[in-house]
Amino acid sequence: INDYPSRLSCFDGENWTTYSVRNGHKIPAGQVRSICEDIDGNIWIGTTDEVGKFDGSSWEKYTVADGLTGSDIRNIMIEKNGNLWFATSDGISIFDGNTITQLRKDDGLASNDITYIFEDEDGGIWVGTGDRGLNYSDRKWQTITTQSVLPDNTINDIFEDSHGNMWFGTQEGLVKFDGNQWSTITSADGLPGNEIRTITELISPNFNRELWVGTDKGIGVYNGISWSVWTQEEGFKGNTSSVYAIAEDSSGNVWVGTGIYFSQIDRYGGLSKFDGNDWEWTVSYTHLRAHETSLHLVCRLLLEK
Repeated sequence: INDYPSRLSCFDGENWTTYSVRNGHKIPAGQVRSICEDIDGNIWIGTTDEVGKFDGSSWEKYTVADGLTGSDIRNIMIEKNGNLWFATSDGISIFDGNTITQLRKDDGLASNDITYIFEDEDGGIWVGTGDRGLNYSDRKWQTITTQSVLPDNTINDIFEDSHGNMWFGTQEGLVKFDGNQWSTITSADGLPGNEIRTITELISPNFNRELWVGTDKGIGVYNGISWSVWTQEEGFKGNTSSVYAIAEDSSGNVWVGTGIYFSQIDRYGGLSKFDGNDWEWTVSYTHLRAHETSLHLVCRLLLEK
């Protein structure tokens, strides 16, 4: 789990371990924005200041001085060939383990304000921006914006489901591309909110490949035919329905990270768990304050391999 500000919390099924400067760990500075695991089991995090690599015992850090295009790391994507792509506020940085290559507008990107990067099953690279919609490349960059099919030019998340459909989270709705046609789904179609923060597909038998979409007002669930929602009114357990992260563990439990930026303490979020039948508010702000882990905004979840 990463939370706001710069702290990482790890749950082994019984106990929580928190990594923070205050606890004596040399975690990268800044607010944690992204977290992923590479093929060697190293944990990579992106913060508002730098990139960090954790091998289980020590941290290695990378900054603009090492070749990153920008210091504000919004997303980390690991390409099938093992290269790491860092989405920054000033372009893309690609790290092959030895050298960092930079990509910016001059290289064909629509914007340097990069929010998300995703590699699809065919090896195509999708790049979300904060102000100029999408870039797509299988060899040459193409730009997709509100002038063509998008409802909004801010891209928060990108996901490909098991049927090959591409899904894009924007500030004004969820966009689907089936390879031929583009469509937009909003609250008028059954979503609880239009600000789409996270998208994932649940693969366990409990959920039968349902698409779960986290929004500013709850979770939208698509079963392939119709939408249903989870909000506090519908039984979601948590201090807020403002959802930032969704992940499914190997036992088929769904973990949901919530929170509100700069809110009052009684509106802070935390971590909720759903076993297929019941919701449990597993971790709250007040529960973890004693453990130096103020989870008032859980913005990313990673289940280690």
